[in-house]
Amino acid sequence: MKMANPIILRDIMRKSLLLVFAVVFACTAQENLLTNGGFDDKRIDVEMFADSTPETFELKPFIEDRTWNKCLRVELKKLTVMPDGSRRLYLFMHFGRTGKQPGFKAKPDTSYQFSFDIMGDAPNARAKAVSWNGDGQSLWGKSRKDIVTSLGAFPVNGEWTRLEGTFRTGADAERVALGIQLWGDSAQENDFPWKEGQFILLDNLTVKETHRVADSGSAKSAIAETWRRYESLPLSMDSFLDANDGKPSPLTCKARMRVEGDAIRLLVECEADTPIKANVKEDHDIWRDDVVEVFFGPTAAADRTYSQFVLAAGGGRYNGHGDAACELGSWKGVPSVNGNSWKADFTIPFSELGYSGTPSPGDSILFNVSLQHGKSLATWAPVRGNFNDTARYHVIVFGTPAEYAQKCMAALKDCPEEFEKRRQELAAEGFNVSEIHAKYEALATEIQEARWGKASYLVGTLPVTSDYELPLEPDEKRILFDGDKPIALRGAINEVVSLPITITNRTDSTEAYRVILHPNSDAAEWEAFGLADGFPPANVEMLEAIAQKDSDMDNAKRRLDALPKMNQAFVITIPARQTGLVWINFDCTGVEPKQYTGMIRISPLGEKASIVSRKYSGPMKDYKVTLDVLPIKLDFKNPENPCWLMERGTTESLFAKEVALGGRYLMVSPWSFRFTFDAQGNVQDTNLPQVTEWLQSQAARYERHGCRNGVLFLVSFSAYSVFEKNFMPKEITVMSPEWRNCWTNNLKAMREIFHNAGVTDSEWGIEVFDEPSIQTMERDLEVTKLTRETLPGVLLLITWAAPNFGHTPETIRKFAPYLDSHCFWASHCNSPDYRKLMEELQAAGQAYMIYSCSTSMRESLYRYYRLHAWRAVECGAKDIGLYCFVDAPYGSVGAVNWKTAAAGGLMYRSGDDAISTVRHQAFQMGVTDIAYLAILKRLAAKDDTKLHKEAKAFLDAAPKTAIRDAHDSTCADTLRKKAIELILKLQNIQ
Repeated sequence: MKMANPIILRDIMRKSLLLVFAVVFACTAQENLLTNGGFDDKRIDVEMFADSTPETFELKPFIEDRTWNKCLRVELKKLTVMPDGSRRLYLFMHFGRTGKQPGFKAKPDTSYQFSFDIMGDAPNARAKAVSWNGDGQSLWGKSRKDIVTSLGAFPVNGEWTRLEGTFRTGADAERVALGIQLWGDSAQENDFPWKEGQFILLDNLTVKETHRVADSGSAKSAIAETWRRYESLPLSMDSFLDANDGKPSPLTCKARMRVEGDAIRLLVECEADTPIKANVKEDHDIWRDDVVEVFFGPTAAADRTYSQFVLAAGGGRYNGHGDAACELGSWKGVPSVNGNSWKADFTIPFSELGYSGTPSPGDSILFNVSLQHGKSLATWAPVRGNFNDTARYHVIVFGTPAEYAQKCMAALKDCPEEFEKRRQELAAEGFNVSEIHAKYEALATEIQEARWGKASYLVGTLPVTSDYELPLEPDEKRILFDGDKPIALRGAINEVVSLPITITNRTDSTEAYRVILHPNSDAAEWEAFGLADGFPPANVEMLEAIAQKDSDMDNAKRRLDALPKMNQAFVITIPARQTGLVWINFDCTGVEPKQYTGMIRISPLGEKASIVSRKYSGPMKDYKVTLDVLPIKLDFKNPENPCWLMERGTTESLFAKEVALGGRYLMVSPWSFRFTFDAQGNVQDTNLPQVTEWLQSQAARYERHGCRNGVLFLVSFSAYSVFEKNFMPKEITVMSPEWRNCWTNNLKAMREIFHNAGVTDSEWGIEVFDEPSIQTMERDLEVTKLTRETLPGVLLLITWAAPNFGHTPETIRKFAPYLDSHCFWASHCNSPDYRKLMEELQAAGQAYMIYSCSTSMRESLYRYYRLHAWRAVECGAKDIGLYCFVDAPYGSVGAVNWKTAAAGGLMYRSGDDAISTVRHQAFQMGVTDIAYLAILKRLAAKDDTKLHKEAKAFLDAAPKTAIRDAHDSTCADTLRKKAIELILKLQNIQ
């Protein structure tokens, strides 16, 4: 049975880390707060209640064919047709109730983790949460509040997929339910993807409270996974299970496995009550035969979620890396059939598993072998429905139990002194690898409890695109301890590499912590700042995240957003039982490519400490950090995909931050061109010295930053609309000869100003209209024609808004002959009609960009900000538009920031200084991602070797993967890692 789609679950990869023996300090084992998440009870309304448009959906218990898996089936039976002909659907399923009370008991200001399995042919769904306070029984009472989850919207796949996410309750939440929402409205979607008969299946829903690391002494041991087996080679397997129900398989199965030289040798035998099917000799449709499927988990190569090798009784074969089929390679599979029984003989070189050589003694890997005979599915590991459920695989250990014990001991080498005797006992004779592992995990958990229970503060790291809503919860899996491996960073020689550091105050008092980066200075010495090995201290920025409101509404929450420089002493003050955030940026510009090392030192200023005979004693801790500067230079000064960041940065500091993002199209307000006209439309005076001087100063800035080429300036927003409303004489009638003369003269006078400032026609452009309405299309089309005739060498652009503004690809085509570029609302990328238009524009040599314009600070840092640049590349856009760079209403930069909540601005202004935000940092990551793609694209185009072809295939697939898997916040990191690997390989052969 081919299971092509890997389960997407970060916890799988977390568990896999055990295989390389990083110490895993398990989080508290919490109970699932849902009682019927597996839908084993026949009454689905025991815990779930749904709200939907009447007669549109059918919800019922469902049992899958072949696997007999119980789940929930949700089918769209009937679309609601509105009086205007539009079609709609709405369903909100709430999971969690107690009797007639909506939701389960929850805690305020608490984080929860949820997960579920889903499959189907519905286009998409959304994960939300809902909270109530009080004991009312109304689902839609006044206290109901929707809660955004980290997962948000996600696509639905045709294979079972495991998804997970988190949410945080508000200050008054008393009851909570997890929500899955299906929604669609053809009036708001040009490409309406919903059809009657579409469905989803849901299973294995969990909601668990996450452990608060700020609460000292509360760590508890995790529940041991007693089902998981750790086995050393050689190995005999004879206890196979039925994959449908978990009971012993009706098939007689056994397998033997050993190492032969540089390969795994596996012999699987199967005996059934009916003849073996052995007809498919070629490598296609092999699942029509009896098959044996062999699975190995990921290795250190990290280029796949699992390796799959399939042999059919007829001789056909299949090889896959995760959900992707690949070339069969050097592994061999030989079948031998005899009536009702057969043997499958595998020889699989370690290179086919992603190893660079033979595994070291004591190394281990996830493993499972399964068989298919008719409807019988046998498995060695207790997988749940899917053979590719790597989280349920057993573990194979290479080498002897003694060698495995040495690996475990090495992983615990820095354990506290009181545990050293027990660490040494792991090497005692007589234990098998399973017993050794059980002792290792028990000891690791006790060490965790000892460390957490006594620690007055905890230090950890976070991904840049985490959720920074308050109260901030650190990632338990990223808590740092003495002796841990260094925090490993890397970046190109002109990249800014970010490191968010969490500090959790576990005491009952407010505490101040000094945070310093130093080149391994002794505790008794004066501290030098920065990294060792010659990394310039001036290239390190220490920033402190500031807590701010996320809106100016009554229900505003607080989140960490602005990132100003830390104070002179690098001290952060953190309230009791709370977590603060220090952000370190390493600017690798001009730095020699090599590895740099250092320490992050945390010193609580309120705790007792001493230095006696130059030996320090106290709560201060040092955490190792390494920075690998790669021999790769990214092009931010003249990027392949420039950014129009909307609302200009007028100070030198803001300007530098803007161009560092690949910013171009510096906005010139059409209000600047205050020309006067007579009744015939003749311009009276074209002399605007202040505008000329300002353009000259900005052009000089571009030149100082090494990016004086391409389109530098854009007259926006909506150059024509501002002209007509404010500067055109009132007595002139639109569409009259005087009107044409007036607009034409306005354009000529504009050009004269730019020329006087030394800006050529190729260096400036005009946004003729910003989000025009269909209602004024006749006038707008004539304006665009006139503008093209008057300014043949100047870039002309129109920004096309959401569908409710009335324009469609068909109406936009009428403007295309007169424009150089189009700026499309980003959601148009989801419409086949707009995709077709984009293809036509590309074929005609016209450019286009996409833009997003949410002004909510609550947007996902990963999906909205980091992936925005990926969306542009995926849809073929040349440029990236984002509203906005800095809040600047009324033409006055900084008029509202700090006073009101940020309304889209990536940056704050403090005096003339630019202040970064976590949103700016997340967007910068996406811009950097595609800068790597641009380098790889240029290298891949130089030849057509196997490696160059691999790079081209990656470039074609990567943007699609990033957008398809937008719900997986690790995807962009994985893709960037692969891009770097290919760049380094290609650079080595140039």
